[in-house]
Amino acid sequence: MWLVFSPLAPWEWLFIGLCWTLILITELQNSALEEALNRIHPELHENIGHSKDMAAGAVLLAVAYTIATIVVLSLIRIIA
Repeated sequence: MWLVFSPLAPWEWLFIGLCWTLILITELQNSALEEALNRIHPELHENIGHSKDMAAGAVLLAVAYTIATIVVLSLIRIIA
């Protein structure tokens, strides 16, 4: 319970802010790519689907990195 109420150090805020920014950047790029591909080739095409899947995978990796960062920051606080 003390983990929730203890203040974060500036470097912890930096990591959390960078993770949030990484998710935002990858999500914006994913959305832009999807809109551009839909405009260029509105019909269904296998290669366009793969491109969209790869962009969505980048967002998934950013979220996984954020989760890993939060777990590490939490473990540091629990162990210390």
